[in-house]
Amino acid sequence: MDSAEGKIKISVFGPTDHTYSIDRYARELIRGFPPTVEAKLVQYPTFKGLIRKQIDRFWGYPRFAAGQQGDFNVVITEAYAYLLKTLPGRNTICVCHDMHGLTYVGPHTAQYRFYYLRYRWALGFLRQAKFIVTVSRNTKAELLRFCPFLPEEKIIPVHNGLEDHWRRVVPSELRERVRLSYRLGQRRVILHIGNDLWYKNTAGLIRAFAQLVGPDLILVHVGSLTPETLAVIRELNVGDRVVQLTDLSDDALAALYQIAEVFVFPSFSEGFGWPPLEAMACGCPTICSTAGSLREICGDASIFVNPADIVDMANAIYRVLHEKDLRDELIAKGYAQAAKFSWKSTANTFLELFQRSQ
Repeated sequence: MDSAEGKIKISVFGPTDHTYSIDRYARELIRGFPPTVEAKLVQYPTFKGLIRKQIDRFWGYPRFAAGQQGDFNVVITEAYAYLLKTLPGRNTICVCHDMHGLTYVGPHTAQYRFYYLRYRWALGFLRQAKFIVTVSRNTKAELLRFCPFLPEEKIIPVHNGLEDHWRRVVPSELRERVRLSYRLGQRRVILHIGNDLWYKNTAGLIRAFAQLVGPDLILVHVGSLTPETLAVIRELNVGDRVVQLTDLSDDALAALYQIAEVFVFPSFSEGFGWPPLEAMACGCPTICSTAGSLREICGDASIFVNPADIVDMANAIYRVLHEKDLRDELIAKGYAQAAKFSWKSTANTFLELFQRSQ
């Protein structure tokens, strides 16, 4: 359906609590639509203060959303499916990224219990959407496990895209500047990217790294570290071999991917998993866990390990460091795998689903 101005108007409803991955998904999906689409990001600012923030999010945002709808709508994350209280389901797709809100294995504090109930309540509105797009087949399976009331035919796996800038060769000057800025020297880098959340298994990677012998080896972790993981670093006496970095630009991350000997992603769960694809696009061999969506996303372009098996992980890293033929094979397969992911393809699939929803 074309609007009066000749373009399809799509409103993309973002979260009030900003996270890197959800904000990135919304931004890149909008950029992926063709010129025949006029897509806009809808955001609702909330006031400070716990109670007022909840009122704004759960009462103010749905009212605001009703006046911002387009010919079609995208609710960018399942946690905001309650916007379907005021958005017409027949023209609205909701995106589901993962079920981490329900599979969380940490302490069930009062704060978490409130979050769990709120999240469960939001998921109930998914049945009103015309389609639910999951970012992987694995996430679809998990969604159906927790929400068996949803019709399977309404849940459509559509992979995320990957931005083109990850595929560019980083100038040698920038790579050297990154080495100097972060005091990496000429040491060989084992790379991990991601905040130290419960499912990222950062401590497991550190334990595997500690088994590797070599004064020229360092583990570079980009993201936060919990006190528990810092305690593991002290316990294993590897503090001088672990470098923590935060708040890096995409250019600096790309340089790190191209500097690194290997990228390791040993998560216990992932809804999609961008970092391995970024590494592949940059020509860095990857080791991933067998958990979650990672086999689906990485295909045959990675070595896969049991995330709970520290020895298996350490052996895989050793092999990539010392077997040139294996490295070359992983790099070549990685380039091919990363090339399969495009935001234009993702956005076009949304358009096809919108047309099917008429």
